[in-house]
Amino acid sequence: MSECPFENILKGSLSALYYGDKNFLDTIDKMDFTNVRLEFMSELFSIMSPEEFYNVNDLLHSEQYLLYAEAVSHAIMAVSKKLADIAVFAQANADGVSKH
Repeated sequence: MSECPFENILKGSLSALYYGDKNFLDTIDKMDFTNVRLEFMSELFSIMSPEEFYNVNDLLHSEQYLLYAEAVSHAIMAVSKKLADIAVFAQANADGVSKH
């Protein structure tokens, strides 16, 4: 079971909201998230067991998952033109315009 940086998860969520605000990001890096981390863990583990969480967390940080994510991204890019054509067709039909 690997160690999961719960505090980094919490700080990361705030950083995503305030991306680009260096003063804010520097401030939260210096803050103590102990109480929030403990409540977060309590909520998280009320839905799934710690073992389930760590198993998924380990998978998401594995080389196997990186390969999976790369393969899915590559495959989506390979069919992006066809997906765009489907989106155009669906939008045309949604607008009441039949396009063949």
